[in-house]
Amino acid sequence: MALFHGESPSEKNNLTQTGSVLILIFPKNKKINIVLIQRATYPGVHSGQISFPGGKFEKGDKDLIDTALRETKEEIGASV
Repeated sequence: MALFHGESPSEKNNLTQTGSVLILIFPKNKKINIVLIQRATYPGVHSGQISFPGGKFEKGDKDLIDTALRETKEEIGASV
C-alpha cells in the first residue's frame, strides 16, 4: 500500500477532509482487474460517481490505511 499526499481544490478553500481509498488489483482469467464501485445517488458532491472503495477518516481509525481497509469492508464486504 502507498499513501499519496497532494493538494486538492478543496484545500485551497480550507474545506479539507481526510480520507483514503483502496485500489484493489487482482488477477482473473489471466488478466489484471481492479475494483470500482458506484456511489449511491443522493443530493451531494459524490452522488452516483464511479470510484475506488474508500471514504473519510473516522475517530476509531488508527491511520489512513485503516480507513481504506474499513471502508472497503463496509462498501464491498472484502477483507484485505
